[in-house]
Amino acid sequence: MRSKAENRTAPRIQFATRVLVQFDAVKGVTGSTVDVSESGAFITTQIHLKALSPGDFGVLKILHIADCAEMPCVVARVTETGIGVEFADICQAGLITQLKSTKSSLVGRLNPKST
Repeated sequence: MRSKAENRTAPRIQFATRVLVQFDAVKGVTGSTVDVSESGAFITTQIHLKALSPGDFGVLKILHIADCAEMPCVVARVTETGIGVEFADICQAGLITQLKSTKSSLVGRLNPKST
């Protein structure tokens, strides 16, 4: 049997950022991404989202990227610590590039090189 990681087709980056997720059964829950790809993300939350099931449709918004649109998504899995979602559309062209740039910018500000 193949693992979930072996079934992934898009490269993922480890990236923690605040997100807002909204589904019919769950309104306005904030969480943090663990990893993100062009096709999906895993999000940890402070509360167990047991009201959600694989296949539930909703939207996700990355909070610190001002021009990031709400991304339609579908729940892929629910765990005790969070949810895995697949983006319904690859509508955020360049999302990974934008996240890598943001991550590099943040690291540069937190760890400035000495001259």
